[in-house]
Amino acid sequence: MWPKRFCGLTVQFGFWAILHLVGIVAPAHSPMSFLNGMLGRPKSEKATMIITACHPAADARIPKAAKIKKPLSSILTVKA
Repeated sequence: MWPKRFCGLTVQFGFWAILHLVGIVAPAHSPMSFLNGMLGRPKSEKATMIITACHPAADARIPKAAKIKKPLSSILTVKA
């Protein structure tokens, strides 16, 4: 189970990074368990992430709340 999930996440985040590098907006939503019912898929299949990709509007702005960042020292531990 883990190798499949890890491979899927690696591909998804790689694709997300590529979209970002070429200037395309790609918000992600995860997990999306409701999709199985909407699309008539079996419970054994699980969507782990949906990526919608588009060009940003010319007047697009980043919300103020998105700019509030924690100090790196509060989320990162470096061990030598």
